[in-house]
Amino acid sequence: MKSKIDVNDIIGKTFNEITVLSYSHRDDSRGYPRHFYNCKCSCGKEFKCIRNQIISNKTKSCGHLNHVIKDISGNKYGRLKVISFSHTKNGRSFYNCICDCGKECIIARDALVDGRTKSCGCYSSEVHSNLRKSHGMSKTRIFRIWQHILGRCLNPNNDAYSRYGGRGIFVCDEWEKSFENFYNDMGEEYYRMAEIYGESNISINRIDNNDGYYKANCEWATQKTQLNNRSNNVYVTINGIRYTLLEAYNNFAIPGLNYAAVRDRYVRLQWDIITALTTPIDPDHVTHEYTETNANKYTRDMRAFYFDFNLIKDKNE
Repeated sequence: MKSKIDVNDIIGKTFNEITVLSYSHRDDSRGYPRHFYNCKCSCGKEFKCIRNQIISNKTKSCGHLNHVIKDISGNKYGRLKVISFSHTKNGRSFYNCICDCGKECIIARDALVDGRTKSCGCYSSEVHSNLRKSHGMSKTRIFRIWQHILGRCLNPNNDAYSRYGGRGIFVCDEWEKSFENFYNDMGEEYYRMAEIYGESNISINRIDNNDGYYKANCEWATQKTQLNNRSNNVYVTINGIRYTLLEAYNNFAIPGLNYAAVRDRYVRLQWDIITALTTPIDPDHVTHEYTETNANKYTRDMRAFYFDFNLIKDKNE
């Protein structure tokens, strides 16, 4: 279940080089709430910063630290000893490392310093092995979900790591330490949702798709909810209300029209959203304009919704 955020809980606190002075404002323009704070850097500069960037250590200063990148060769983080600098990619520094188990790997500097990556992947495997012996839930689906969360966020060898841990998606300390902590936070709601929708039809969803896995940012959701939270969603505005393209299709598309056709029309062919949703696929009736004349082809409910033609021709985001 979604937990309400106390926007004042970090005011007056210091994170790395940042001291949070006061709450600034909330921004919903991306389809999810982002909370901004007035902050002061240790260098004296004042600036605004997003809550999730502050508490997840993604932003550690006003930016002045970006110009002073300390070489971490020779340091040890968890089981990983840093051997030498490897390369940079998309503004991130990567280092050659060797794990206590003897395996060599290349890890991002920020993942090492922040503690998100502690080993070549052997630590995660050992945690899973020990848990299988302790709580008796190793064969349950919710346990496998927890395993997959840790794997894609903590294990650089995981196929999905680049889309999760590799881009800063983290697992909170409590969930990383034990499945029991994860289960205590999410187990009751998991089985409540499973009873309604079926266990195989729900999965864990991050409310803010750019933030990590922790109780306040996670919920159990159906596939439809997950699709509406994807980072590559297309958003449209109809009659002043913002929808994902999938939501617009589910609510307003004429019968017999498939989602792939609507997305292709809107994204690739650059049709306006109303035309994309209301033009039949039948080639004998295809038109690139929605007018009062061809409106008679549609149902009474659809005609009523699109009655105000000045509103429907508003340009979409």
